Amino acid sequence: MVLAAIESGECLQKTICLFGAQLGSSPKGKFAVSIVDKLAPQSVQKNEYFKTLKNSLQDNSYCSRFKCRTNEATTYHVVPSNN
Repeated sequence: MVLAAIESGECLQKTICLFGAQLGSSPKGKFAVSIVDKLAPQSVQKNEYFKTLKNSLQDNSYCSRFKCRTNEATTYHVVPSNN
């Protein structure tokens, strides 16, 4: 069930966006994405998922545009690691 939700385009975009928002709250996360942005080939830079990641670093409200339909009993959370 989780895999099916993530495989749908909207859910994958939302998951990537939420991940980017988490990265954006960390200076190290922003730095890592900026390095990838500078060193990655054009194919990566033009990728919609990478663009979503970059946009979510700058604007947390960006993720609200992605609607992810899930089973009512299923809830998705982005939980930061304690490591």
